[in-house]
Amino acid sequence: MEQQMASAEITRCVDGLELSAIDPAPRYALQVAAPSGVDTALIRARLQQRLADAEIRVQPETSSRATLARSPMLLAVLPVAGVDTEATLIGVPFVVPGLPVTLGDISLYKSSTVTGRARLELSAWSADRREVAVVPATQASRYFRNITVLMFFGPFRSSNLDDPLPGDEP
Repeated sequence: MEQQMASAEITRCVDGLELSAIDPAPRYALQVAAPSGVDTALIRARLQQRLADAEIRVQPETSSRATLARSPMLLAVLPVAGVDTEATLIGVPFVVPGLPVTLGDISLYKSSTVTGRARLELSAWSADRREVAVVPATQASRYFRNITVLMFFGPFRSSNLDDPLPGDEP
């Protein structure tokens, strides 16, 4: 679920970009900067599709380094992309001595929340690496919460996800 949440937020950020400040005439080299562990290939693919929809041309990834160095550049920076997980348990975890993990719990109240977050910044640079346009940053956040009361009443789910998850009631 964490990968789905992060992917959905990246998609929402890319879809929210206002690309009118970028000149569609040149063919740009696309560079993606993101924290380690973030799938830059996914970001690149989503950006290439969005740019193609806006009729902004991008150099193929297979272009030579010399070609990319001479091209104007689009720099996509994703300073935030990932999920936060929060869990609350009011009760007693079921622990078996000798095992390093719990096998469940006897709970009065238990909740878990997964929040996906992403922020995307895009700028255009000339071939001589002067900044020529900055697209306003976009950010997105969604959550999924699962609550169980008195060990067996539930799970009750609340979310602001666009698509229902498997097991959600219609």
